[in-house]
Amino acid sequence: MSIEFRFCRALDFYKKVFIHPLLLWKWIFTELYSRFTLGLILLVANLSLFANEVKPVQVSGQEIVELHATYFLDPSNHVTIQQLLDDSSHYQFTRSNRETLNFGPTNNACWVHFSYQNRDTLSRFLEIANANLNKLDLYVVCKGRLINYLQSGLLGVNSSETFMLNAWLLPLPTAPPGRIYDVYIRAVDQRRVILPMKITDLNSAIRSHHQINFHFGLYFGCLSIIAIMNIFCFAYFKERMYLYYCFHIATQILINGILKGYLLNLFGYEFYFLSPYVPGLAGVSNIASLLFSLEFLDVRKSFPHWNKVGLSLMLLPCVGIFLNMTGFFTLSAWLGTYIGFIIIAYLFALGLFAYKNNSKQARFYLIGWGSFLLGIIILNSALIDLLPITGFTFNAAVFGSSLEVLLISSALIDRVN
Repeated sequence: MSIEFRFCRALDFYKKVFIHPLLLWKWIFTELYSRFTLGLILLVANLSLFANEVKPVQVSGQEIVELHATYFLDPSNHVTIQQLLDDSSHYQFTRSNRETLNFGPTNNACWVHFSYQNRDTLSRFLEIANANLNKLDLYVVCKGRLINYLQSGLLGVNSSETFMLNAWLLPLPTAPPGRIYDVYIRAVDQRRVILPMKITDLNSAIRSHHQINFHFGLYFGCLSIIAIMNIFCFAYFKERMYLYYCFHIATQILINGILKGYLLNLFGYEFYFLSPYVPGLAGVSNIASLLFSLEFLDVRKSFPHWNKVGLSLMLLPCVGIFLNMTGFFTLSAWLGTYIGFIIIAYLFALGLFAYKNNSKQARFYLIGWGSFLLGIIILNSALIDLLPITGFTFNAAVFGSSLEVLLISSALIDRVN
């Protein structure tokens, strides 16, 4: 094929594209959108490998804290460290058998105790990899005497100097080597208390978080670009489903940005006010997903009964949003766990029904929401303590939403074609 012939074909193509705006938008949507979805495929593959590789860093023989920790729940919220030290027999601590302590939505103050021995003079930190905890109190005791106290968490007075690498890094004593210290953690958060803890040094913590930050950067970047492209498609095609799907993606970005600590790390406390309202944001995501699905599958015309059920289900996230906005954080967090499962299960069943009724648009849709449903099931099972919290189960919704956006984007491409 000669160079002149190739040039003429390219010129003819660009004339058609730029003369006919619909062809231009179709080319942008199918070509660029497909490239970003291909990028999401690679991202999901890398995230799945990352989930298996992320393990607590062990420094100088230190092990995961939870394997040797004990805990005590204080329903009164008035027990002090001095009371624990003066009358330890009155407060019964229970030994943990999980790698990550998960107390769920609770009004109790959660006390955790473990012994720590520094084997050299290297500075050590207690890393708590949950950036969304409201209040953390660190007490270090040596021979029955309190030698160090630090208040961390989102509402703590020492939060600014202890929040690093999207986690809380609480300094532990370094000298003299060989001395045994008793460490007490008091965690308070009505929404949910999960304490993934390990002992590490600063360099090890930085290395372990580099890969995590890289993959989450790709995740947020790909989702943001796809959300922006949906806005452009809404502006051109005038179909509301693109706007609904953009809202769903935007809320997923906000939710994971808050839960993983990236909004707090990047923008400081300007976005702190959103932290208690994660269940409310999840409710907005559920409503946007329902509206998108009803529009995308043309449910009102094709399956009117399913349309009535979908519209009725919107009341559930509305109740969750109302409870969350009125300050019932514990109840809204607990309720949101089950509402999310119900909504995603309905969307999956709707896709299955549409596929059985020969809806061509349901192919990618069904697999996409099925992936998100599986991720939500795994995450919620971990949150209610049916599964242990690990790097994979705690990020299952991230993997599921990545696959969901990938496959729903493919369904939108298929619809344009």
